[in-house]
Formats: sequence, C-alpha cells, structure tokens
Amino acid sequence: MTLLVELYVREECIFCDKAIILYERYLREQGYDMEMYHLIGQQSKNAMVERIGCDVKTVPQVFVNGKYIGGYDDFYIWIVESTLKFEDLTF
Repeated sequence: MTLLVELYVREECIFCDKAIILYERYLREQGYDMEMYHLIGQQSKNAMVERIGCDVKTVPQVFVNGKYIGGYDDFYIWIVESTLKFEDLTF
C-alpha cells in the first residue's frame, strides 16, 4: 500500500512550512511520500474546496492516504494519535 501525504499550501505560510517539517520529521522515515499542491489563484482554491467538500479559509489542508485530515492542528493531532507517543514530539 502506498503511504501518501498530500498538502495544499501557499507561499509564505508559516503553518504550511510547519506541516512540511512535521512530515519530514515523523512520516518520511516511515515510508510516506508527499505531494504538495501550491494554491495560486482562485481556480486552484476551488479545486481544493471541491475535493474537501466544504469551503475552508486556511492552509495547509492535509490528506493522508486519500482521507481528509484538516488543517495544521488536525495534522499535528493525527500524527500524535496515529504514529507517536506524545513524549516523542519535539516541536
């Protein structure tokens, strides 16, 4: 099974950068690949909103193995709950 993290991001977004760091620290070594979609203009935002199924105002927006996780905070919680012990996080 392919393990895949998909991130919808924008330039100059600190939480997008933090989501990338979370992926690199905790998921890459576990065999996850990453695809990043840069939101440029309304058309790419519309495609993201259509995939999620509701309008969202913030980025990043994260999918793991095709399942919608949510924004940065949701991604952080998903990592804690599914891959790590809380005391292992150093962020």
